[in-house]
Amino acid sequence: MQDEIHPPSDKDRIWLRQAEDHILQVLRQRYGDVTFVRSEADLRLLQRLLDDEVVRPDQVLELQCMGVVLGNVFDKHTSLRWSVVANEFGTQLSLHEPEKGFTMYPLTMISKRVSAERSLEMVPLFRSFVDSLGVTLMPAWISIYCKQPLDDVTPARIMEGVRVADFHTLAEQYDVAESLVKPARARLRIETVDGDGSPALRLCYRPEGERQLAIHFWTSPSRVQEEIEEALERIQSKKTAGARTIRKHLGGVKAVVGIEIGFSQLEDMGIVFAYEVARWFGEHKSGLIYGEQDAWSLIEDNCFRHL
Repeated sequence: MQDEIHPPSDKDRIWLRQAEDHILQVLRQRYGDVTFVRSEADLRLLQRLLDDEVVRPDQVLELQCMGVVLGNVFDKHTSLRWSVVANEFGTQLSLHEPEKGFTMYPLTMISKRVSAERSLEMVPLFRSFVDSLGVTLMPAWISIYCKQPLDDVTPARIMEGVRVADFHTLAEQYDVAESLVKPARARLRIETVDGDGSPALRLCYRPEGERQLAIHFWTSPSRVQEEIEEALERIQSKKTAGARTIRKHLGGVKAVVGIEIGFSQLEDMGIVFAYEVARWFGEHKSGLIYGEQDAWSLIEDNCFRHL
């Protein structure tokens, strides 16, 4: 029987969320107020559970929930996508790469290794699969839906707002190594670049030749409408007060800013600078922010208010 590949059902996605929440509670009971950001930082949290023997080889449910967290990192940052595979062995949640036709099963990747008492290093495991499969690492994006036009936005204005931040405190909040703060701050600058026909900026904080943060401006009515429609699709099934606020805000959007973040930049000062730029647009351009973990925010009194 040939494998049949289907998108996960609503029930499957609910189970994935519940599995992630379950292992997050295990982490919080042991290590305090941690959270998942769907990057290698999540894998380091899982590594602590293994190294400290918080999760035992016979705790199959917890090990499979850890596999969900691993799968979420693959789904967020590579071309692998959560799917349901049906074949002669039954129906299973998996990750599938449609172009290569490759399927992997993250729910059992950790449990099988731990049960067999094999050594397991979460970050090297993830990287080895990325390298061996040749899957594409996808950038992350922060989108800011602005009610005010961007005509007067300049690198100098953004820098004026960003440079006053307490980067040491922010680095701690984003779990970025303290040693990365000073060199990144010393290199920090924003410059104008060509942006494929649309205005764009580059925030530089790494050594010359390395990937920097790209900041895109989309102001044409057709492109803005396209971005708004995509945003509405993300919340189409939500009926909360926050969703109503989002829909109302999107009705008055005049421009959209997109901050492109490479995978490795989620682990260094890139993620800190990206959200500080987003904070500036939220404050000065009435921006609604959509970022990591499908989180929507407005800026009130220079603070993020999650919707």
